[in-house]
Amino acid sequence: MNTCFRSGLGALALLALAGCASGGGVASVPTGDVLVTDTAYMANVEEVARRRGVDVQWIAPPLKRLPRGSAQ
Repeated sequence: MNTCFRSGLGALALLALAGCASGGGVASVPTGDVLVTDTAYMANVEEVARRRGVDVQWIAPPLKRLPRGSAQ
């Protein structure tokens, strides 16, 4: 009984790990959409930071999603 329980528990753990591993990785952009840098948001944040005497350095600039073919 104890061996059967351990085997079942091990199989359950393997299934859980396999389920986590098959998540697909990085989320992709839906077809037809384009990611562009959100310059308006960046300008607003930098303006507030400048007034407060803070220097902003963007490591990962914010992105916004636009439908393909639309102007920024």
